[in-house]
Amino acid sequence: MTTTTAPPFDPSTVVRGYTSAQWTMKEDWYAAELNKIQISDSPSIVDIQQTAVQIDVLLSMARLDYAFVNQRYDLYSMQLKIEEKRQFVDLKLQPPSQYSGLKLTVDDMKGVVASVINTTPWDNTSRTLYELVQMSSTRNIFMEAVIKVLQDKKDLLITHSGMLKIESSMSSMQPNVTPTPRNFGQDSQY
Repeated sequence: MTTTTAPPFDPSTVVRGYTSAQWTMKEDWYAAELNKIQISDSPSIVDIQQTAVQIDVLLSMARLDYAFVNQRYDLYSMQLKIEEKRQFVDLKLQPPSQYSGLKLTVDDMKGVVASVINTTPWDNTSRTLYELVQMSSTRNIFMEAVIKVLQDKKDLLITHSGMLKIESSMSSMQPNVTPTPRNFGQDSQY
């Protein structure tokens, strides 16, 4: 009987889901990659092209990671809304024995529902639904920031590229009017 071990996690690849440790590595990897992209005050056309490719590759990966993270966030948010409503109705129709003789207000019922959801593991994990929503929200916000930074860097490259084109066209321009010498001494009439 042979045992196969999974290859080590590579944060430069996109997968549907990440463990907490993998996600931390993924965040660190994105931060390092973003820090590597430095745009000088006056880049050459080659610098712009190379950096544009670098940004494009990273932006494509970030958008895929964001799509998976956003799907998970939407799923858990929707499940939380449904579970809160289900728990609320269950509590109203068949209150547990400790609440059967009490007249609970809506706020009391919301508190009981929140307490139940906050202590019940969800989706075959050790985390509660509130924790899953919070975790996926945090990942979602991080990926939005990564994409925003990459877009900003891309916009800066576009600006630099436009400036290079303007400089190039201005330096190749020649005056349209050739100055003619004036002979002020002979034929001038004032």
